[in-house]
Amino acid sequence: MKTLGPLDAIELMMPGSYWQLLTSVNGYANPTSTSLSTQAAAGRGFQLLEKCSKMSLPCRFKVRLLEDGYVCWLNVNEIMGKIVETGPFEPKLLSLEQIYYRLTSVLLWVEKASVQPNKYLWGGTNGPDFDCSGLIQAAFSSEGIWVPRDAYQQERFC
Repeated sequence: MKTLGPLDAIELMMPGSYWQLLTSVNGYANPTSTSLSTQAAAGRGFQLLEKCSKMSLPCRFKVRLLEDGYVCWLNVNEIMGKIVETGPFEPKLLSLEQIYYRLTSVLLWVEKASVQPNKYLWGGTNGPDFDCSGLIQAAFSSEGIWVPRDAYQQERFC
């Protein structure tokens, strides 16, 4: 596994390569928007889809978050030196019984989160500030159960 520093980023990262975050970062709706689309917690994986042009500011990579397939743009300066290269993603499939067994812990996680000081944050998934679907995704992911990022996707998924 290699860890990349800032100067290595654009030259060494190849589209199709897989990486793991060592820090939590914000994901944006497009290459130039200031709108938060999602957040990715430390430990999440991503596949690089497109590199940014050195001419574009801010410099963002288009990525697919591996656990839920969500596509967003990550600021290069926020991830360099804070990612490691990994191999292709292999999801951990759970049986219905395994999921049922973990539901009590998911509900306890939500209960704990609900008593923390917080405010609504569009795109928030890392807490303590969440949006509605980010709270649900974070609660289930705390038990290794990955559900889609957005509410309409969660509705179809469930």
